[in-house]
This record gives sequence, structure tokens and C-alpha cells, in this order.
Amino acid sequence: MRASILTAALVATPVLAYPGMKNTFAEIQARQDKSNGGKSTEIIGDLATLDDSKLTPVVGSPAPGGGVPSAPGGGAYPPKDTPACAADTCCIWKYIANNLTTTFRGESRRCTDFTRAAIHLGFHDATGWSKGTSNLSGANRSIVLAPSEIQRIENRGLEEIFNKYKQYGISIADLIQFSANVATVVCSLGPHIKTFVRRKDSSVPAPTNLLPNVNSPAKTLIKLFNNKTISSYGLVSLIRAHTTSQQRYVDPARTSDPQDSTPGV
Repeated sequence: MRASILTAALVATPVLAYPGMKNTFAEIQARQDKSNGGKSTEIIGDLATLDDSKLTPVVGSPAPGGGVPSAPGGGAYPPKDTPACAADTCCIWKYIANNLTTTFRGESRRCTDFTRAAIHLGFHDATGWSKGTSNLSGANRSIVLAPSEIQRIENRGLEEIFNKYKQYGISIADLIQFSANVATVVCSLGPHIKTFVRRKDSSVPAPTNLLPNVNSPAKTLIKLFNNKTISSYGLVSLIRAHTTSQQRYVDPARTSDPQDSTPGV
């Protein structure tokens, strides 16, 4: 595994994000405050249909303070290029996580452009999904392997990443989501997230109109994300995540400007 390939891909572009959402955020927050809370707990995908006996263990949990997979019992994984490592599903991901962590963590320990790009790519690949199109889309790598999808306006800035991912020997769909999770942990104060692997890669583009539009009002965004099983509660958190992002194409005159002026973000 050459995590350096992923590194080269991520350096190609800062994250595309959506500035000017202050009023929209306030409206969604107000709607959420009036609701019963409603965290997103709806089961999706195979989890909704498979028997518990067919479900596999969690691939890796971030080690306390480290943000990388840890071996069972807290021990060390075997060397990367050994039969023992090849026999352990989690092992190679530990080494990939180590390389990604070095790349994602800047000298000031703030989110780097690599980090933002990884989170952005993971979100855009996964969010091309809805309840009505679940068999056609989702976190399946189509964003980098389906030319018609990577060229859509909402995915601009990812074109240079496209060819890099085809060279990876592991599941590209897993790599995209794993990198996004590592980036989230590495970012200052980011939550630790369990990672699952063995996604099926696909080059079939996701249906259109499943990503949020820059100018969508709160009502439209709430409906869009409810159809992805994400409640207004989760949508508030999602918008808050843009505090670490930079915009590049919405206002070209202010390319790479952050969307949050908070010191240290």
C-alpha cells in the first residue's frame, strides 16, 4: 500500500464548501430546537436486511489520542510486509492511518488542505445516496471512477484526484471513507469514528440532485437530508463542520478563504 499516492491526490485541491450559510444555519438550528431532538438512528443498507450472524466485526477503532486502528488487546500489529499482517484485515489500515496522520496534521496541529480534501471527498462520495436510490449510489468510489459524476459542478476541484485513486490495490471506496475518518480525528477536536471496510467499488455514477445546493433554503436542505436518514439535528452538525473548510469555486475572487474566522480553526 502506498499512502503517498493518496497524499499526492489530496494535495491537488483545497476543499469545495458552501459559504454564506449563516442565516440558513440559524433557521435549521431553530427548527431543530423546536423538535424532539431526533438524532439519526435509522439503519440503512445491508444492516437493515442482514441477519446479525452475517455482520462482521468493526474493522478498527481509533486508538485513544492516536486516531489510528489498534490491534486487539491494545498490542502492536505485525510488520506491514509479512504474512501475519496480510492475514489481519485491520493491519494494513493501521499503516495507512499512520501515513495519513503524518500528512493531515500540520505543524500548528490545525487542519491542513490535505485534511479538508479528504473529508470533502468522503462526504461527496457517500452523500450521493438517498432512501429511494440506495442500490445505485453511496460510498462506492463512483465519484472518482465515473467521469460524468466527477465533472458535475458540485464536485469541481476533485478532477485532479480522479486518476490517482485507480492505482490503489485496496478497495477505493474503503480508502476514501477511511481517509475521511482519519482526517476527522486528526483535525483539532475531531471525534473518534469507528471504521468499517469491504465496500463494493462501482463506476456507475450516482443519481443527480442528491447533493446540497449552495443557495438552498433551510426547508429544502432538511428535506434533502431527511431522505438520507440525517435529521435536522445531524444537519446542524454537518453545517458546523464547515468551520474548518475553505471555498474555492462559489466565489472565485475569494479562492481558499476560510468560512470561519475563529482563531485556531
